[in-house]
Amino acid sequence: MKKFNLFYQAINVFALLFLLNSAFGQVFETTIGDLADVETTFDGKVLPNGNYIMLSNTLSFGPDWQIMLTELDPGGVPVNVVSLTDSNAAGTSYFGTAFELDIDSAGNHIGYFITGHRFSGNTEEMIVVRTDLGGSMTWASNLDVVANGTVYKESGVSIERQSNGDIVVIGRSKDLNSGLKQIIGTRLTAGGTVVWARRYGSSPGANFMPNESCNGLRNTMFGQVQVVAITGKYEETGNANTFVSLVNAATGFEIMKKVYLSNGVSDQGRAIVQHPNNLRYMVVGESLDGMGNSDLWVANIRNNNLNLLFSNIYDLGINYAEFVGRDVCLSLGGNTAVIAGMLRENTAAGLGIARTFALELPFSSTAVPAWFYSYTYSDPNVMATESINQAPGVAGSASGYFITTEAFLSTAFATDQHAIRVDGGGLHGLVNCPEINENPIRNAGGQFFAKTRNFTPAQWHSFDLATKARDLIDEPCPPPLTGGPGNNLIINENSGHILTGQPVLFPNPVQTGEKATLTVELENESEVSVTVFDTTGRLVYTTTEYLAKGQQQIAILTNNLIPGTYFVQTTTEQGRKSLKLNVQ
Repeated sequence: MKKFNLFYQAINVFALLFLLNSAFGQVFETTIGDLADVETTFDGKVLPNGNYIMLSNTLSFGPDWQIMLTELDPGGVPVNVVSLTDSNAAGTSYFGTAFELDIDSAGNHIGYFITGHRFSGNTEEMIVVRTDLGGSMTWASNLDVVANGTVYKESGVSIERQSNGDIVVIGRSKDLNSGLKQIIGTRLTAGGTVVWARRYGSSPGANFMPNESCNGLRNTMFGQVQVVAITGKYEETGNANTFVSLVNAATGFEIMKKVYLSNGVSDQGRAIVQHPNNLRYMVVGESLDGMGNSDLWVANIRNNNLNLLFSNIYDLGINYAEFVGRDVCLSLGGNTAVIAGMLRENTAAGLGIARTFALELPFSSTAVPAWFYSYTYSDPNVMATESINQAPGVAGSASGYFITTEAFLSTAFATDQHAIRVDGGGLHGLVNCPEINENPIRNAGGQFFAKTRNFTPAQWHSFDLATKARDLIDEPCPPPLTGGPGNNLIINENSGHILTGQPVLFPNPVQTGEKATLTVELENESEVSVTVFDTTGRLVYTTTEYLAKGQQQIAILTNNLIPGTYFVQTTTEQGRKSLKLNVQ
């Protein structure tokens, strides 16, 4: 077991704060990040004191990915930002994908549980980290990726807090020998002791990639059993469909696993929630139609046998290429669900404006949204909508919902955190970035079948992380005036190797196998390092050159890059900037 040193160090970076909140902090929409580099948002929670907390990952404070916690006050203004990093393992990145509040037996909020993965080279290990309220680590564990001669690549995707303070963590596992993809489940005490840990498989060739989970109850002839319900993507013989698995929360035994077909070309479950009274599950996700467009898919499923009750596909028409549900929570009233996701319009030039949306939907076979709005402040650069949670009103503010997503700061070229706080009807009423009322078309259909189950045990080990305080820029709606403060980022005023201007990539998009050219301008001769990361934070290309003063060009080879979005990071001795590169 390898141990690392834990330390705390305050870091002050150039930051600018625009303070503009709606009355009483009831609603807001804001983008938070660093102009020079990348922040990717994965989860968000509402705190008992009325503040909000976002889980993200960042390249803004070093060459490796770091987990970041950003706390906002009730008006959406950042009040505490910290990142978690390994000070003794250069080249090791940490990526958080889900987190949960640690609540003690008296009901006090005392910390956070975070899951995700760490990676270096080709090694990718699932992690669980526990921090205090300030983000300082109290314990951390990584899952052993070598077992019985098999090497795995693994990452956590969700955490569910149990009634006694334990947590159940769900993750993804890929067997690097066979390519088989499985579900990981583990239960840990609040102190990090392993209660059970298993990898759940199925028949040969059947692959299961979990996306989300929820706590649930299952009715049996002997009474109700506490379970964790898991949904995600199932693949076999080239087909992709939705699955739901039930795991006994106390024992870790997988009770059953079933697969669902939306009647589209393919589909997958993105999130799941259980009705508090009739105990049926609602699974939300996406269904791909024959034209290559993604539609919102919603399925209702029985709690005891996972049989499909009904499912609906919601379509926004031919003008929309994507309409995808990414998360779901119970409504404030508790008898309906509120879904958040992303929609993207088609334009003559291809994929157009992307927006975050939220809608309220009953647990009903003929359900149409009670309300449905998309949000415009982040136009046109929403990257992914990641979470939605109830936001109970405190200190005179109205109850509503807190949504986390990704967007761009006004002068940035890389993704940043984006947060939206709306009222119970999905509105924030901000006149400079109004909501749009949307109207979907509903189509019924779907089927299901059962899958076999098996499992193998898994082992955990402990490690340490360091916590660093950070400063970020906040741009609430409406955005700052063009040319105003914050539009010129000073990375280091005393730098002799400062990277001036914004680097330019051309062509962008670039075809796979073709060369993209990065044009940079240097105040002085300097060593310039160019690194390319995919959207999971994995390093896929790097080159370093010593360049003369002035405008210079660096070739980026795409022979080994599959189509998708990449982040190109340009680093001198004192400066760093990022661009997004699309490979087709």
